[in-house]
Amino acid sequence: MKRVLYSVAAVLIMAGVFTGCGDSGSNGSGVLQTDEYGVYEDGKCIAMAEELDTPFFFEIEMQYDYKGRELSTKRGIKIGSTVRELADAYKDCEFQVAVGSELVTMTAGEFIENLSEYKDTVTLITTYVDEEGNLYTWTKWKEWSEPQGGIEEMYQNKKHKIGNYTINFILENGIVEEIQITYTPDMLELIFG
Repeated sequence: MKRVLYSVAAVLIMAGVFTGCGDSGSNGSGVLQTDEYGVYEDGKCIAMAEELDTPFFFEIEMQYDYKGRELSTKRGIKIGSTVRELADAYKDCEFQVAVGSELVTMTAGEFIENLSEYKDTVTLITTYVDEEGNLYTWTKWKEWSEPQGGIEEMYQNKKHKIGNYTINFILENGIVEEIQITYTPDMLELIFG
């Protein structure tokens, strides 16, 4: 089951279909700030996504380079956290959840209402960043990219370089079995290049 969930996570990343979220530190913009896409230990950041060989898998790294250490996200979610703890920690987020072969974007409230349905899935939270450093949620980025002709047109015109930060939570039996942090400096090149 775990291998299948890892495969789904990899496919979702390559598909370039991500989402965003907001937090109290987002200055009301509704975007998860880039410092949330890091590896934390005892509440302190020990590595940021840009510094890591991404994707960075918590479970694998804790067996090798970070052996004997308890890693978490900035909001304290770690391997072994419950799906309820995940939903509560990111309650102000927009989730993208693997449901069958599709990704469904939903609010944290909708995610919480259907926790039993999503106990074995991959949940994504992503922030998009443009070449000027502006941050976007999935919804805001989609609104911004449509007048530009959409992501394929943006790639063809080479007018924009869009990066993204993603946290994947791989759930099995209602428990976080793996956390993956990814930073892609040019997602358009990754998708279409």
